[in-house]
Amino acid sequence: MALQQESRASWEKANFASHYSYRDFHTAVIALAPDTYVVGANARAVAVGNWPAVGDWTNALPAYGREVTFLCTTDVIVLLTCLNPRYLELLNSYAYIEGSVEKAIIRLEAEDIPQTLTETPMTLRAGNAYTFHPTHLTAITYYHPSQTGTLDIYIEGSVEGKE
Repeated sequence: MALQQESRASWEKANFASHYSYRDFHTAVIALAPDTYVVGANARAVAVGNWPAVGDWTNALPAYGREVTFLCTTDVIVLLTCLNPRYLELLNSYAYIEGSVEKAIIRLEAEDIPQTLTETPMTLRAGNAYTFHPTHLTAITYYHPSQTGTLDIYIEGSVEGKE
């Protein structure tokens, strides 16, 4: 019986299958007042291609956070802000019907459909690693009403439809 692949090739394929194309990292100081980190900001500060956005080049598609891991030195309250999947679905449909994205956005605003959704606040306990898999993560808000500390945020992302 012949092997189809070397064992190393199989391991690499399995390992890389669970990861996304773009990576970002942020260390935040947890303060008493809420603060927000825009996903991809640090990656883009190094090089724009590290976390693509619309307009970076012809037909560029934006990257969104697909996996986020938190490590904190003190308890922290976290809110994840994601694109509204219904908004994206209607944007594509209306762009086709109206003939342009600009007209589709005007129609969505008139119908009062929110572009983003903010999830329920979650309390993350100090000393634990927490991993979430949001669909279209765009921002992270964090704070604690009575303690300060640090929060390490590890983010992996992809371009919609290019996982």
